[in-house]
Amino acid sequence: MGTARNKWKTYTSGAAVVAAVLSTTAFSPNGGTHTVKTPTVACTEANTKLTTTLYPHDSAQHMLLTATNTGNRACTLFRYPLIIFPDRDGWAGPLESAMKDVTIAPGKKAYAGMLLFRVDAPTDAVKSMSVSLQGRVPNEDPDSLPIEVPMPGGFVNIDDNPVVSYWNASKTKAEQYMFKAAGGN
Repeated sequence: MGTARNKWKTYTSGAAVVAAVLSTTAFSPNGGTHTVKTPTVACTEANTKLTTTLYPHDSAQHMLLTATNTGNRACTLFRYPLIIFPDRDGWAGPLESAMKDVTIAPGKKAYAGMLLFRVDAPTDAVKSMSVSLQGRVPNEDPDSLPIEVPMPGGFVNIDDNPVVSYWNASKTKAEQYMFKAAGGN
């Protein structure tokens, strides 16, 4: 009986080692392997500063949201920022853009573009907005507390359906999605 128990312990220990190796190793289609990096922390209000920039050349129809990593290690922004304006129900929806997460190193930035209103749509002036940063799990409570973000010039005009792009490491790409949305939505 003791021998069977020792063999069981050996198999259990071996299985634990195999599981640990498999959890940090990925297999490529050509048969090779590589080590998977440890996931970064999520960007939150504790390690991220948010700022906004308006584009006056188009009647302030577009706004760029910039996230700067203020922490001392890389953090990841998941999907798109959850933006809510006062006296509005629900979050600003996502606009058509590349759906990806963005990891930013300390001191580096990521961008999300916003279409605030459509031409000839009725608008309301808003003096503030809150932004929550999504966590790893979609459709769950955000990983960050709401961050109050100052409005450039003290206010912006929004229609009844402002939209925001997914996070992007490239400011140029975020602007491309943002300006394309005005013609496509």
